[in-house]
Amino acid sequence: LIQRANHSTRSLAEQLSPPALYELGLVPALEWLAQELENDYGLQVQIHDDGQPKPLSIEASSIVFRCVRELLINVFKHAQTPSASVRLSVEGEQTLVIHVLDAGRGIDPSAVAHEVGAGRLGLRAVKERLGHLGGSFHMASQPSGGSDVSLRLPLMPRDSAPTGSHGDEPPSSAGPTA
Repeated sequence: LIQRANHSTRSLAEQLSPPALYELGLVPALEWLAQELENDYGLQVQIHDDGQPKPLSIEASSIVFRCVRELLINVFKHAQTPSASVRLSVEGEQTLVIHVLDAGRGIDPSAVAHEVGAGRLGLRAVKERLGHLGGSFHMASQPSGGSDVSLRLPLMPRDSAPTGSHGDEPPSSAGPTA
């Protein structure tokens, strides 16, 4: 029982803050997450990156990773679809835009604002985390038409970005130690 609890704790810690995020960068960490979600839940997730540099601090990368993870877990729990996709792109060299898309059952758009504000802790946490980074959260959904959740947040100016924090390159500072 203790060994299972220890394994579960380590597994959860790795899912919330994977070594790949600190060693390889955001995009490889999201690719790792996609593989984990397929292995654990059978959810097939495609990661599409535009290949542009995405200068983010370690803290911002960690928050973005956790937000995308939360949204993909929501797809698994609620969308009733076997697949999802994550699209990362840079808009105007200053804004990172991430879309988490699914072709699942969708939700009523009139309920979205209420649920983000009151009932859905995961969606509210995503919105609050992005707000701390100066970012925003938007959900477009239709019943039986799937969902498109977009995350937008400012990138660090390139001249102040730490070396190696661009897209799939490893960040310059090490992540937390275990």
